[in-house]
Amino acid sequence: MRNYVQYRFILFVFTILLLVMMSVLTPAAAQSDEVGFISGDVYATLEGPKDLPPEERGQGTILGVISNIVMDSVQVTCPDSTQLIIPNYTDSFTPGVDQVSLFRFNTVKSGMPMAGGTYTFTALDDFGNPIPGVEATDVWVGVQAPDPPTNVHAIMTGEGIWVTWDDVPVISGSFEPASGLGFYQMELSEPSGQVYGVTSLATPGYLIPKDKADFGPHDYGLSLDELPDGTYHIRTCVHSVAPQGSAGHGFEYNNADSSQTIFFNIENGVITPGINFSLEPAATTSTCPGTGVASFTASAGAIENLTSVCEGTLPTAGKPNLVFTHGLFSFNITGLTPGQTVTVTITLQSPVSVGTQYWKYGPTSANPGGEWYQIPMGDDDGDNVITIQLQDGGVGDDYYLAADGMIVDQGGPGYPPPAPARSVGGIAVEFPVGGSDSSSPPYAVIIGGIMAALAALVLVGWFARRRWLGRCS
Repeated sequence: MRNYVQYRFILFVFTILLLVMMSVLTPAAAQSDEVGFISGDVYATLEGPKDLPPEERGQGTILGVISNIVMDSVQVTCPDSTQLIIPNYTDSFTPGVDQVSLFRFNTVKSGMPMAGGTYTFTALDDFGNPIPGVEATDVWVGVQAPDPPTNVHAIMTGEGIWVTWDDVPVISGSFEPASGLGFYQMELSEPSGQVYGVTSLATPGYLIPKDKADFGPHDYGLSLDELPDGTYHIRTCVHSVAPQGSAGHGFEYNNADSSQTIFFNIENGVITPGINFSLEPAATTSTCPGTGVASFTASAGAIENLTSVCEGTLPTAGKPNLVFTHGLFSFNITGLTPGQTVTVTITLQSPVSVGTQYWKYGPTSANPGGEWYQIPMGDDDGDNVITIQLQDGGVGDDYYLAADGMIVDQGGPGYPPPAPARSVGGIAVEFPVGGSDSSSPPYAVIIGGIMAALAALVLVGWFARRRWLGRCS
């Protein structure tokens, strides 16, 4: 019997050692099978308004490399056989840039790229020698350049800084951002020179949020609340790509206009607008319960006819069981593009609880006569600022049958009432509203069951211990 036990013990130890060795060796084997790559890209950068002659616009050649191979620098051989070295480069753009396993190299050379010739990118080691087999090529096609963004403007709202610009005309096969060919890009430069921003935008416009928690999926993660004091500027540009089937690949043009740059200053957390920047005037009204003044701003259009609505003036049928501390509001948003979606920022006099819901009363396709329904909220972090999204002719618009460039809304924020506390065995227990009439089991029964189960475990353990001790004595 003893030999059998020893055999099982030795087998167990051997199995554990084998699993440990497999866990250590497997990643190394996988890593050795990983394929290295290098991708080089040459594209033109243009600066200035589109109506200037090309020779009067700032021109340059961007040479960029992305690779997963560790190297010191990259040598570029141009079509005229001239060579230059481009160093390592990093910025803070996402998505599309893996700062952990990908290495980037970038430089700007004066003058436009040489059209039709081959640029060769060769990886160099620490001693400046070419790494065998680590090479890439690209050809600049020189197709029509996209226009730079125009009418660039920033508006400061309760949500943050909304940056907008006009649509840039489409270039078939080269700049069609809605189809994934080319894109818009926005950059924010710190006083230190560090550049943050968002790329791969399919539509013109982006929000730099006030709070970090408000960031979306296509950004670096920097909020206005995190920025130190200093002067900042925001630039926008467009990127076109080489047409499919051409000799080139990757980017083809980067086009911007410095006259459209936005400037602003931050001092002690206060943002002061500069060039191409304004503070959006807020519409205000006193709340019906008298909790203070509420202010409304919209990411597009203009808020008109903002008034407070007393809770008791609305129908009770279908009304949610919520506490509307600040009452409800009625307002219109005008000057919209038909079908446009608008983010409305509501600033209240005092904080609202996390879990607050925004409910509206108005006509719907299911009930043209009017009903209560919920509008999703985008900012619910327990402060005094909340956000909702409304769509012309869609969610939140009384005129849901047609997109007419105006939104008519009537609603407000409410939160569930606190559950009444009852005493069970001297312990205060939170019961759901409705008490014993609720479909859920009474909390006293649940607590009693838990205590009985614990007592049973204690008794079983006590008897087992006594039997075990008896066997050992």
